[in-house]
Amino acid sequence: MTDSRSPPTTTTAIVLHGPKDLRIETLPLPPPPPGHLQIEIRSTTLCGSDLHYYNHFRNGNIVCTEPLALGHESSGTVVAIGEGVEEEFKIGDMVALEVGIPCGECGFCDPGAVSSPAEQSRAPSTAGQEAGEGGAEGKRPKQLGPRYNLCPSLRFRSSAKSTPHLWGTLQTHLNHPSPLCHLIPSSSTITFADAALLEPLAVAVHAHRRSGLSTQGKRVLIMGSGAIGLLVAVVSRAYGASHIITADVSSSRVAFGVDDLRWATAGYTVLPSSPPTTTAENVKSLLGDQRSRAGVDGFDIVFECTGFPDAVAASIYAAAPGAVVVLIGMGHPEMVLPVSAAALREVDVKGSFRYGKGDYAEARRLLVEGGVEGVGRLVGVRVNGVERVEEGFRVAAEGGGGGRGVKVECVFGEE
Repeated sequence: MTDSRSPPTTTTAIVLHGPKDLRIETLPLPPPPPGHLQIEIRSTTLCGSDLHYYNHFRNGNIVCTEPLALGHESSGTVVAIGEGVEEEFKIGDMVALEVGIPCGECGFCDPGAVSSPAEQSRAPSTAGQEAGEGGAEGKRPKQLGPRYNLCPSLRFRSSAKSTPHLWGTLQTHLNHPSPLCHLIPSSSTITFADAALLEPLAVAVHAHRRSGLSTQGKRVLIMGSGAIGLLVAVVSRAYGASHIITADVSSSRVAFGVDDLRWATAGYTVLPSSPPTTTAENVKSLLGDQRSRAGVDGFDIVFECTGFPDAVAASIYAAAPGAVVVLIGMGHPEMVLPVSAAALREVDVKGSFRYGKGDYAEARRLLVEGGVEGVGRLVGVRVNGVERVEEGFRVAAEGGGGGRGVKVECVFGEE
């Protein structure tokens, strides 16, 4: 494929050097390696993990050891195509980026490689360490296993977990493995913001798959009405849930999901109490009204999207006998939970981490076919241009636009 424009030879990146120390840097950009596409980034929506890195130069126990470009919810256009790209891409295509790059060789990436989870976690890998493939670029994975998200050598854009850090999408151009670029049909009305939000939408899809249950006709409770919680709600609606209830400490977020987006059928504002250990009891009381009206003893599926110990405990209490609680929120590493309330009622508690094979494709299907609508309305504030990215972080730290949305979008170029 040829194009009248020459591919860029530099990229302009917004690089974090320390807490709240963002710098605009212009760096050399090599041509796309074999099996890669060169992408002009058009939209990146900011995530909570981006804010943690921005404020503290760390995300929980993961500490930056070198400068890092943030951002991982992203979309853009193809500007160059490397050799050996097997998928049908052309210059100018809109794509959404799946940003976790696994080794492609361990037991989670290739189920036939090793025989047990313990062996899988020990499987060695040199992904991203070959000359010219570290730093801001990533090695093309040989394949994606069903649970590639658990690959011990996975490198994730904007995360400091791997060294060298894999830079995120807050840069004007980057090279990315073609199997992890998802084509958005030119015939669709999907915007770059919609496409960028495929990343958290895939998290919501993965959580539903991890539940192991069909959502059709089920009563669903969602703890947390941030972006992930709201996207879990819209996926539950697309999959036919009969009741979708959200709970959050923010009344504006609850109202946004129920009244504005209409992705949930009802919502509750949970006021943190003192001492905080009584919050779970307050949640039980609030949800008791909904359970009595529904005529059941709890919810069929509970998605916990906050990570706060009291919300996790409340999720177990709110689940019906034989139900499933799916843990999505990244919270405290150690918690005191009502284990007997789960064990004696056979409530399954499952973890859900990012997304696995096929989740991005399913999220794209829902978006393209109209199964989910209004995803772009999650964006409350847009900032345009690399020089305004830091403004976007400040706005996101203040709540991302109040009741008008829960996301801040950094736009490079005009839609």
